[in-house]
Amino acid sequence: MILGPWVSEIEHVGSTAVPGLPAKPILDLALAFDSAENLTQARRLLRAEGYTDRGDQGEEGGVVFVKGPASTRTHHLHLVQADSNQWRRYLTFRDTLRMDHVRRDEYAALKKCLASRYRRDRPAYQLAKSSFIQETLGCVRPGDG
Repeated sequence: MILGPWVSEIEHVGSTAVPGLPAKPILDLALAFDSAENLTQARRLLRAEGYTDRGDQGEEGGVVFVKGPASTRTHHLHLVQADSNQWRRYLTFRDTLRMDHVRRDEYAALKKCLASRYRRDRPAYQLAKSSFIQETLGCVRPGDG
């Protein structure tokens, strides 16, 4: 991997990381960086490799890179600080949906409804999912995720 020297950890996140959860065929990866300098170097390398830099999405996604045109995206890369709250939220949400099939199925139903309602408005779709995600994260007790 071109980012090997700079990335401290890589995790498969997003809907494709949860068995039984319907998902678009887009691979979401969270990449953890120990330093801002390593993240800056990774951004340069990813741009050179043809990834599109979507900028820093803050606590809602980290520095996001995408691969492929909008109609046929193949990858979303979320570059985040290692051991940050954001990193832990990615893993906790994924792991909670993997373990709790009722919650997973509720999320699937919500995504289907929102995808229909916000077919051409990705920011509104993302925003509409956020309360479910926050609620799910709030349901996890310390030590559970």
